[in-house]
Amino acid sequence: MSTHHSKSARRKCWLGIFTPQLQLDQLCITQSEMHEIEVVIVRRQKPSAVISANKTALQVGIELGQTLDRAKAIAPSARFIEQRPEIEQEFQHSIAIQLQSMSSEVICYDSETLLVEIGASESLFGGFDPLLDKLRELLSSLGLCFRLGLGPHPHASTLIARYANTAWQMDAKEYKQWLEQRLVTEVLPLSLADSLEAMGVHQVGQWFALDQRSLSRRFDKRLLEFKQLYLGETQTLPTALGFEETFSSKISLQQSVDNTQSLRFVLARLINDLCAFLRLRQQACISCELALHHEGRRNCHPITRIQLSLSEATQNAAQLQSLWQQRLETVTLESPVDGVSLDAGQLQAYEAKTQDLLLNRNQQRTEKNGLIDLIRNRLGTESVCTLCLYDDHRPEQQLETSAKPPAYVMPLGLQRPVGFYPNAKPICAPQGSHHTEYLESGWWLNDQRRIYTIDQDSNGTKRWIYCEKGQWFCQGVFD
Repeated sequence: MSTHHSKSARRKCWLGIFTPQLQLDQLCITQSEMHEIEVVIVRRQKPSAVISANKTALQVGIELGQTLDRAKAIAPSARFIEQRPEIEQEFQHSIAIQLQSMSSEVICYDSETLLVEIGASESLFGGFDPLLDKLRELLSSLGLCFRLGLGPHPHASTLIARYANTAWQMDAKEYKQWLEQRLVTEVLPLSLADSLEAMGVHQVGQWFALDQRSLSRRFDKRLLEFKQLYLGETQTLPTALGFEETFSSKISLQQSVDNTQSLRFVLARLINDLCAFLRLRQQACISCELALHHEGRRNCHPITRIQLSLSEATQNAAQLQSLWQQRLETVTLESPVDGVSLDAGQLQAYEAKTQDLLLNRNQQRTEKNGLIDLIRNRLGTESVCTLCLYDDHRPEQQLETSAKPPAYVMPLGLQRPVGFYPNAKPICAPQGSHHTEYLESGWWLNDQRRIYTIDQDSNGTKRWIYCEKGQWFCQGVFD
């Protein structure tokens, strides 16, 4: 089939992405040791059957659709895990957020399939093939097992992605021929497929050849609805994923852990999702919160919350991972963790580092802020303070130390020393001075009247001095 499309045809071009083993993929990403043992996901509903298995399990004879008893007989040492739809839903949502970097329209079509509108994004990536290459690269980097499908309408794309074994891209004629050869048990709910098979109807083409309205009256009106859906006569789609204002993501663990070291893969995944969110919106975070969800809720708090504040806003995944790893080393778990969530705190516009003559200055600032974050991470937020200005008419009260300085700028024309003496030192009257300021307080503050000025002592040191009741004092020196 030719891959050439006109620009008008590509304007709404829906690509189906089928992800048949989301829970297994999430497990292998968050727990690397799962690659080395047989892991089998079984259906929660009775009768229990195998719905996915890793490569190690398949190699010893595990097959999809096997009963649980049969699978246990073949691989008694395998780890059998019950399907948890909430884990698959969380993972699918995080994948959809990543796909928003490729398209403005991403739809969670069903529990195993995503739809991405790629027609409008084609020119941004240099053409159809480069766009698909980039999308495959993204999905592979997420550790996904996936298949793609591209048909004449969005519902066709989802069917092709799910069932086509060879050709993944079809035009309307090719798709109709392929669809009519499918078994009704593949594309219909089991109850509807059984009704058709009882009549000797096994293929979709045979089903389509029947009078649909009389068939619907005899069995179920959904038969007509499914036909209209598969032929593209119904264009109704689930709502596309919106662009969220802030980032909040959770990963539920399939096996609880009792040490923070085991959380490193989960944390890396959450941070990568956060940074993808930030890059898409050209934002950076200056604080974020990690929440550890505990299973033993009777004896401890249900959630342990850990804060991370940065000296400089960032969207760098490696930097955040390093800081969070160091932060977790100082945390003692009260009980096992069965879920981890990451919430972005304060966000701001991302400012890219300039690559000009100020490169060295920017690098020095980044290194300094990185050192501050490291110390705060180890010793606490209040362990590193900075000098900051407060809006106060008393000079000695304007300069304080704080971990989070207020946004106050010294008015133009005012000069203050970096540090003040704890107690002002008496001095002789100055010979010459400049920059005179006057301060007069009310009677409720001991009725102080002072004349402030700047001068130099015999050694050339610039001093901040004042006169009160005829006596001169030195309150501080300039650095």
